[in-house]
Parts: sequence; structure tokens; C-alpha cells
Amino acid sequence: MTLLVETGHVLVVGTKEYPIIHAEKWTLGQRISGTFARRATLIVSLKKETFAGGKGSESTYATDIQAMPLDPDDAQIKQTLGLDTPHQLKETYIQDEDEYARLIVEDLK
Repeated sequence: MTLLVETGHVLVVGTKEYPIIHAEKWTLGQRISGTFARRATLIVSLKKETFAGGKGSESTYATDIQAMPLDPDDAQIKQTLGLDTPHQLKETYIQDEDEYARLIVEDLK
């Protein structure tokens, strides 16, 4: 499966949903990928909005994706990416087969 995660999609961890405000493909070397496998302790899914008959709804499009625990993001990343949000940002990395992505999500609490 090709990992097609984009800004505007939603990361689902258990029953909690986190809007994705930044997504980028991530390349890991062989040495780092072993570390990823040990640290990726979460199983997550991804949702996106779909439209049918003029109405929008969210639907799950990927499940059983390995992810690292969500870490609070720092102010430097907000500034670097030009993100302006009153919500706390969190960062995670996900893997589906041999593809990796870095995600910045909003914790809406």
C-alpha cells in the first residue's frame, strides 16, 4: 500500500482523533529503521473526508499502521513550518510497509 497521508486528514489513536496539519514523506536508513521498529508501539489508522451526493463525511482509508508515540512539539517547529494554532502540536512518525511519514497533528483536547 502506498502511504498517502496529507494535511487535512485525521490520525486516529484508539478513540482519539488528531487533525493532521503537516505531513511529509520520511526516509530512514537501515540502522534507524531498526530503532523505529522498537519505538513504534502504537497502531493507528487514518481518516479523510469524502464527498458523495454533495455531502461530506469522514471515512477510514488506512488501518493497522505502526506509529511512534505522540511527542509534544516545540515552538521552533511551529515557527519553521509557519504554523499558527492555539492548540498543542504533537509529532509522530508512521510506517506502512517500507514507507515512512512524519506527521504534525493538533491535540484539540
